[in-house]
Amino acid sequence: MRTDAGSLSRSRCRVRRTGFPTPVRDLPCLSKLVSPSPAISVIIPTHHRPALLARAIASVVAQTHRHLEVLVVDDGPSESAADAVRAAADGRLRYLSHHVTRGAAAARNTGLRSATGEFVAFLDDDDTWLPLKLVRQLEPFVTGTADLGVVYCASLKYSDITNRVISESPARPLRQGHVDFLRSTLFGTSVPLIHRRCLDEVGPFDESLPGAQDRDMWIRLARRFAFDFVPDVLVWHHIHGDQITSNLSKKVEARELLLVKYRAELEAHPDIMATYLWRLGMLCCADDRHPAGRRHIWQAVRRQPGLRGAYRDLLHSLIAPRSFQRRLRDGVFRGADGVPFYY
Repeated sequence: MRTDAGSLSRSRCRVRRTGFPTPVRDLPCLSKLVSPSPAISVIIPTHHRPALLARAIASVVAQTHRHLEVLVVDDGPSESAADAVRAAADGRLRYLSHHVTRGAAAARNTGLRSATGEFVAFLDDDDTWLPLKLVRQLEPFVTGTADLGVVYCASLKYSDITNRVISESPARPLRQGHVDFLRSTLFGTSVPLIHRRCLDEVGPFDESLPGAQDRDMWIRLARRFAFDFVPDVLVWHHIHGDQITSNLSKKVEARELLLVKYRAELEAHPDIMATYLWRLGMLCCADDRHPAGRRHIWQAVRRQPGLRGAYRDLLHSLIAPRSFQRRLRDGVFRGADGVPFYY
């Protein structure tokens, strides 16, 4: 089913239809599957950040939708995380733990295996939700069609360092379904509400990826199901200096692995592939991997000769690699309040 997104605007719910998946086999309208107060499983992976975890838990406990189970998955057990769960004093919370550190994707999958709700929402331990987040995202499912699987929302970045809003990420309609996620991640793990049966069909998070597990999941979901959104800012991403977006080596490795995993689909869209390679090349050069970076940028300009900025970057990296690295770190990936954003 392919539908013009603009023609499906629904003022009653203030949401707009997005996404162009293939039809779902033998799946009844999800509105018939949504009970008056559906159970939502909230999964919070955490690792040695008890103060941030306590704040995240508080934002979930404050949700106006009350029919929740909250699964806190400690990625490498620590008494401080267990204490944060106990301190919340809410019977809807459950504490799970790994014996050894396995990564955020594995923690989310552990939570999924124990989740019992009709819907699933993930919350990173350093993010927070506004109280109406889940209520607002349930609305499109009530009136939605059979292929609706994911509802996302707007979000903002807030600096815990200088106590200010850094930027807002509005929720915009998808134009090309899963192809949009080949271009960009668009939103993080803390943003969407997902119907559980959709996650069961596409499978768990890819634990082999050191980052970008969310982008990989959105690609797989958008191949199969429709995405919808509410325009409200309902998620705050807190900037504090200890997040994966600041780990350059992991970001490079994750992008390289995604390139291998989705090469055929990227090659089918030369403009997207060129932009992807250019960005990967810049990240490599910022990480002091200049030969690999130049190779990626050269592949980008071969595919899209009109990328003038890529020619400039290739020349700069050849003539003055250290100067180019500083320009990337201090400019392109500078971020905010001393925290780099390696997107």
